Amino acid sequence: MGEHQVLYKRPLLVRSISAAIALVLVATNIGGAYAGQVKKSIANAAIIEEGPAMAGSYNTSHTVAFKQMCATYAFKCRVVDNVNYPQAAQTLQSLASQGMNLIVANSNGYADALIQVAPQHPKVWFVMTSDITSTKGNKNVAGFIQDWQQFGFLGGAAAGYLSKKGTMGYVVGQPLTAAQRMISGFAQGARLVKPHAKLLVRYTNSWTDTGAAKEAAIAEIGSGADVVTAVDGGGNPGVIEAAQEKKVDYIGYLADEYKSAPGRIPTSMVVNVHKIYTQIGHKYTTHTLKPKLYVGTVANGIIRLAPLRGVPASTKAKIFAVVAKVRSGAIRVKETLYPVH
Repeated sequence: MGEHQVLYKRPLLVRSISAAIALVLVATNIGGAYAGQVKKSIANAAIIEEGPAMAGSYNTSHTVAFKQMCATYAFKCRVVDNVNYPQAAQTLQSLASQGMNLIVANSNGYADALIQVAPQHPKVWFVMTSDITSTKGNKNVAGFIQDWQQFGFLGGAAAGYLSKKGTMGYVVGQPLTAAQRMISGFAQGARLVKPHAKLLVRYTNSWTDTGAAKEAAIAEIGSGADVVTAVDGGGNPGVIEAAQEKKVDYIGYLADEYKSAPGRIPTSMVVNVHKIYTQIGHKYTTHTLKPKLYVGTVANGIIRLAPLRGVPASTKAKIFAVVAKVRSGAIRVKETLYPVH
């Protein structure tokens, strides 16, 4: 467990990917429509993350957006990273006891700990920004969650149109509920396009091991996958390396990862993380934060596909048609979990 000021020695590709994502996020108007509309109020806010704060697209996106929220609303912020799931309850207890007013947990793996600790600190807001099924009646718990099935569905449909073999690979850190929702959506999207599409799924049992992620992707490619993707946190750069070396397409995860490997990343499944954190900051400062689940979807602009690059116009049109149908509700993605094998 550590603070964000700690310097981590990571492989050059990991550092360059994180830097590229951070630059894109900072260049975006992260403050959003709410910036400047409310008086700035002081609060102590913290975020806990599994793995290094600036490793891979997931933590990098959340860290940058969280810090921008703190800057916009004059929160004093702390980034506490490398918090393993067994440490979560103790870490949340410690932060709440140290005077935090708002604590964000960015991984579905923290859900049980958050629900356990929240009742003991009724004056502290606990917010989940990944996936949580319920607030369990707690008046100080909110979830800014994503429709992960829709998220995966967009990537799966794109992969289905881009794959020539009809076989795709998915590298996963651990079989958390959020991950299984994504994979389920991805499989549904791929099979909408190619009914007999084959999906290969491998778990690395780590959110930070780039070597294991690369090995898993290479194994999937060796088994016929010509499009791969991942939900492996800081391990994702390993999958990108495998795609580059084996010359297959990689569908980016959470942020637009195109600059990480131009020519190998035709699109990315994207969550508008900065919009989520702007909403959290706005609702907290205006006292409109409610103990409920706020769900991000394609329709409300939280989930989207990144621009399609190097893709034939006819294929682009087909992919965008699927996105439009999901947005309008003409296509409804089933809320199922992908089975763990």
